[in-house]
Amino acid sequence: MKLLVISFLCVLISSVSFASGYECQGQGYRVKMYNHVQPVNGTSNPAVLIVSSENRDVGTIGTARGVEISKAVTARTEIYEAKLRVNQTGRYAGVNFQVTKEPGSNGLHWGRLVLAADGASYGGDMACRRYLKDQR
Repeated sequence: MKLLVISFLCVLISSVSFASGYECQGQGYRVKMYNHVQPVNGTSNPAVLIVSSENRDVGTIGTARGVEISKAVTARTEIYEAKLRVNQTGRYAGVNFQVTKEPGSNGLHWGRLVLAADGASYGGDMACRRYLKDQR
């Protein structure tokens, strides 16, 4: 019975783990950044940052979770930084992802992704959609 209750709680918690964030794409990349929903974790604190390639052969480049992600806020932007373990190589890449707080006239937020690995930088400008849970 305890196992059943614990399993139910795990499913319930995992189904409500992301409240808001951004879903972006551009320059051959996709970024999904979601925040926590539990007030004890801070609802504006990053929960997960996923960087992937639009190339289906590559797919997810890497994922950072929770304390692996640092967040800075300025008057106009939110800046997220993390170190990702690249799925294909096992090596690490630095990630800097910036997104404007206010959307443009088209309703999209401007974003910029920079991936730094092996002495080179990749990425570029992105179009971002604000993600709000239950408003898809």
